[in-house]
Amino acid sequence: MNRPIVRHLGFALVVLVVALLIPTFIIAQGVPLIPHPLEGRDDCLGCHGTGIAEFPKVPADHAGRTNDLCQGCHQSAAEATSAPALVIPAIPHPLEGRDDCLVCHEFGVVGATQIPGDHAGRTNDMCQGCHQPATEAAPPAAPPNIPHPLEGRDDCLGCHGTGLAGFPQVPADHAGRTNDLCQGCHQSAAETGAVPPAASPAAPPGIPHPLEGRDDCLACHGAGIAGVPQTPDDHAGRTNDLCQGCHQPITEAAPAAEAPAFPLIPHLLEGRDNCLDCHGTGLAGFPQVPANHAGRTDDVCQSCHQLSPEVAHATGPSPFPPIPHPLEARDECLACHETGAAGAPQIPSDHVGRPNNICQGCHQPEAPASVRKNCLDCHILPEGSMAPEEGAAAGGVPTIPHALERHDDCLACHQDGVGGAPRIPGDHADRTNDVCQTCHQPGPVSESQAPAEPVPTPIALYPWPEKVNTCFDCHSTLGGKQADIADQWQRSIHAERNVACADCHGGDPTLSAMEASMSPDANFVGVPAKSDIPALCASCHADVPRMRQYDLPTDQWAKYKESTHGFQLSQGDRNVPTCFDCHGGHQVLKANDPASTVYPSNVPDLCASCHADETIMAGYNIPTDQFDLYRQSVHGLALLDNQDFRAPNCATCHGTHGAAPPGFAEVANICGSCHTATQDYYLKSPHANAGYGAPKCVTCHGRYDVSKPSEAIFVGAGPRHCGACHPPDSAAGRVAQSLYDTLTVAAQAYEEAEAAVQTAQRVGMLVTPLEGRLREANTSLIIARAAQHTLDPDSVRALTDDVQTIADEVKASADAAVAESLFRRRAMIIAVAVIGLVITALFLLKRELERQLDTESYKPPDLA
Repeated sequence: MNRPIVRHLGFALVVLVVALLIPTFIIAQGVPLIPHPLEGRDDCLGCHGTGIAEFPKVPADHAGRTNDLCQGCHQSAAEATSAPALVIPAIPHPLEGRDDCLVCHEFGVVGATQIPGDHAGRTNDMCQGCHQPATEAAPPAAPPNIPHPLEGRDDCLGCHGTGLAGFPQVPADHAGRTNDLCQGCHQSAAETGAVPPAASPAAPPGIPHPLEGRDDCLACHGAGIAGVPQTPDDHAGRTNDLCQGCHQPITEAAPAAEAPAFPLIPHLLEGRDNCLDCHGTGLAGFPQVPANHAGRTDDVCQSCHQLSPEVAHATGPSPFPPIPHPLEARDECLACHETGAAGAPQIPSDHVGRPNNICQGCHQPEAPASVRKNCLDCHILPEGSMAPEEGAAAGGVPTIPHALERHDDCLACHQDGVGGAPRIPGDHADRTNDVCQTCHQPGPVSESQAPAEPVPTPIALYPWPEKVNTCFDCHSTLGGKQADIADQWQRSIHAERNVACADCHGGDPTLSAMEASMSPDANFVGVPAKSDIPALCASCHADVPRMRQYDLPTDQWAKYKESTHGFQLSQGDRNVPTCFDCHGGHQVLKANDPASTVYPSNVPDLCASCHADETIMAGYNIPTDQFDLYRQSVHGLALLDNQDFRAPNCATCHGTHGAAPPGFAEVANICGSCHTATQDYYLKSPHANAGYGAPKCVTCHGRYDVSKPSEAIFVGAGPRHCGACHPPDSAAGRVAQSLYDTLTVAAQAYEEAEAAVQTAQRVGMLVTPLEGRLREANTSLIIARAAQHTLDPDSVRALTDDVQTIADEVKASADAAVAESLFRRRAMIIAVAVIGLVITALFLLKRELERQLDTESYKPPDLA
């Protein structure tokens, strides 16, 4: 083979090798190994991000890469056989109480080994990541034991640092050591028995009084106040804790003959435990404290002076006139009795200056039997008087015709006459629920008002083991409405559980003759009265043993009786629904059956069947557009269109069997049962603490027509916008604008980062770590949008700053990934072009070889 051929072949081989190496070099570059174990040191950027303490700094083209990305390429060489074993000195002492390595070793304090120069800038965690306590670490010599208990005296340097009051001073070579270091070596011998009793110092004098309320020793003994023993000169500088560390209360009290006689307290302490308020100056004729008691506190007073037995045990007649009325909402005694307003007894001249709590310390309400006989049952001062109304009950004040339990928010119904409730008169405006209930009391509930008790059913009389049901057999053949009822029952959960017609209607289902099976002797009930239906259903559903096997609640009837529906029914209102109306009549299905009337997505239609009926609602002063508003709300769209059962329906907010309109004060709590984080933030806001009339959830978001919230609520002056209440140039308006700016900027940064990640994903780059970081930003953004309810821009900004930081980082990484993808594609195009050149060169080489072979093999014809 001649030289041209060799040259061509060599050139082709070189080009081929280069072509193969270029993509390999680009796609899979070699990366340095990690020369240390990762355990405890897997935060690569903590050191390498800034090149702290001479650690290699990450290259500029690695900017934005996370720890996970670092460890995805760089692997630890700790297990590699070629890696030399590092000899790392062990820690020759236990770490407990001495894990702050740099306190001693950074400067070689008190003879400790100083850290080498190339370790400068490393933290305690980095020290302990390499250096571990030695297995057999023993101190060079046993340090002296601590001869006293540490409780209350664990500040070693407080006494021993300067040798205070004769205590041993720390040696010079211990200078700079902390209390934790002291107790790391020196241990208390009190519990170990290392110090024999004989070696202990002389027993200090005991404390001759209880410490409770008098544990500030120096308050009296520091200066020897009021004749108490003064602390000796050699105890100067010792604290209360040091005093009580040695001196303990005497177990057995001194004999009674030796104890000083202290006057007993002739009154109750409750509400009057501030002794010096009266006795300090002898206010209003009270005995004044003696001169030698000057400086003693209320606690000191009550440590010696005790209640008299008569007062303590409430024996004997009270020397103080009783209070003839309840104190609730009328505990301002002086409002009436100071001037004798409206005929109230005026306080005596020797009581002048005594406050309300002192009045009530002596004078107590009398027995309930006489409570309602006072003029203040009708008159509430100082606002004015409440004149008896015409036609009122004896006593001049109408009684409350219902139980107060769960109905004690009078204004929720009577303020606006909700549901036909009587409106409060004009002269009662601004009176609170407490004032209402001070005069108006629940009256006796008549038999007509009380819901009937559960109606006994004949189920126990007719067990009919063969499950004969002549009721169904007959009614299913009658056609029309009767056949429909039989068919509905057959599809119900009652039929499935063998609850038959006779269980609700009575009669004997084993007899075929109609007159006999539906006779009074067979306990036939027929069609129950509407007012009896809840109790009839409760005869089974309030039976705990019977319902336990089905895991059904048994409190529905109790709730219904307390509900608006149950109360109206007890008043004779036949428009209100009962169990029969809501649960499907005879076709009662399981609550989780999509065909059930009480299936979550069917509840709004069920409630609307009455509440959207203008004829039915006309007498109750209740609007009828709730369903239409709910249908277009964010809740309605989620439940009815998306079948998202996390969304609330009518029963979620108003209750099921205990249905009632939530009072204005309850709204935040009801919304907060789902929106818990938002409620927590709201309760910290000025709105939550602004009292009656302050904005609640429904003020800004609507009651039934709750729209999807957005930052737009902060700007503009339309309904439900901040500007509707706060002008833009007001302090509150500026807070709203600040919240709007902060949240919108963070949301825009998040959206841009999300778009960048999607772009990187479309070009085939690995974006899983970026998506994880993006989720962190989204979580912070969600929390920030909940935190906006605090109305604190700084709290919200702290969260949005986190969103901005993560979003910027993710966007930069995604953009870098896209740029890297473009570089790789260009490099691959170059590699493919080079490979194409190689193929072309080989093809030309092949043709050249063939041509030369043909030339060499050609032999001219032999003309001879």
